[in-house]
Amino acid sequence: MDRFNRLLKKFDLEEPPFKSSTRFQVLIIDDSLNIQNALKRILIQKNYEVTLESTGKGGIDALSDETGVVILDVKLPKMDGIHIYIKLKEKNPQVPIIFYSAYPGDKKIVKKCISLKPHAFIEKGVAKDIDSLYQSIDNATDIDKCHTKIN
Repeated sequence: MDRFNRLLKKFDLEEPPFKSSTRFQVLIIDDSLNIQNALKRILIQKNYEVTLESTGKGGIDALSDETGVVILDVKLPKMDGIHIYIKLKEKNPQVPIIFYSAYPGDKKIVKKCISLKPHAFIEKGVAKDIDSLYQSIDNATDIDKCHTKIN
């Protein structure tokens, strides 16, 4: 977690290279309040609207037609991210889902997640995870056409 906090400090000091001119809604489903708040902090810098949920049921209920992308943890209480992914896709088959997980060493879980064909699978706490997350969200919401350069 120290590595993640150091990475967040980098984003507090720098403005993102691009800021979306359109407000896209990002749904974050993660049971860690620290991760939720950290991701929200960095995503609102880029002009995203962020909805936070800490349970699978809450995340499924929060998914709406306005949701542009979902960031989904794999390990959650009561219902794991794989089951949540399936339920989210049943509710909205078009929504891009990014697994954001601390399971880099568990190849079985990673393989199962990848087999579902998410938009991306990003490991938490990897040095470039925030950059990868920005890029994955941009690609998922196709906002490259809407970027405004920040001076």
